[in-house]
Amino acid sequence: MLPARVPGPESTSTFYFGQHPIRVVVRDGAGLFVVDDICKAIGTVNPSSAASALAADQKATIVLADDERNSLRSTEGKARGSSVRTVVTEGGMYTLVLRSRDATKEGSAAYLFSRFVTDQVLPSIRRTGAYAAPAPPAPVGIDVRDPAQISVITLQLIQLSQELAGKLATVEAVVEEQRPMVDAYHAFLDDEGLCCLSTAASAIDAPQSLFFAWMRERGFLFDRDGYPQARADLRKDGYFKLRTVAGEYHRMKGQTMVTRAGLVWLRHRWLAGPGKVLALQAAVAAKQASLPGI
Repeated sequence: MLPARVPGPESTSTFYFGQHPIRVVVRDGAGLFVVDDICKAIGTVNPSSAASALAADQKATIVLADDERNSLRSTEGKARGSSVRTVVTEGGMYTLVLRSRDATKEGSAAYLFSRFVTDQVLPSIRRTGAYAAPAPPAPVGIDVRDPAQISVITLQLIQLSQELAGKLATVEAVVEEQRPMVDAYHAFLDDEGLCCLSTAASAIDAPQSLFFAWMRERGFLFDRDGYPQARADLRKDGYFKLRTVAGEYHRMKGQTMVTRAGLVWLRHRWLAGPGKVLALQAAVAAKQASLPGI
């Protein structure tokens, strides 16, 4: 049950769970916790849904102490004002925490929050009638006149610039490595940067019959409406496009086209699969042909 209202203004406190402020209203020595604050601290996405699942005697609405109309109302009441919040009892708070997926996972936010409230906040409320909250973490000040600080900042900026330069060099190396392959693909692409599936097979040096069988086996292609179509997620990722072309007797039909990015994507997967096997077979055949008497 919610504790009875005490005449006069409510006693409010704020404690910090890491960087998360948790507001608590103390009445009759019992804490009423703001739902929004709890949910942010333990990673619950929808505070309204979490609160609606609680029993009626575990929650209420409250106008926070910065509002002159400070009062506690039942969940059926229609308190007005921007500072109206839903609060829960100690039991309601535990219910919210325990319904979190990671409530029993040691080291998780929900687990650490429940330990913090149990070990520090509630004992303080019961002992003094309020929580003696420490001041929020103060931002680290930077004094631009302090040579020592400037030296540290300069060193950190140099290290950061070196890390970024290293990453940029890696990206540029990959681009240069793939440039000949990408340039070679231009010969297979039309003015829109697309090619048909048969042309894509030729571009990646794949036998057409094996290429189409592999595409269907991997689930990249499926047959519908009389022609092979690429999976929707692959089209969304920009590897394939559907085009409408004139067919027999001038009837319009669909055709699956491969983009430039799709050629690169297919080539990597082909070389890691059937292409690797074909290359190995070719190497074995060439080795056998060079051996005398075989």
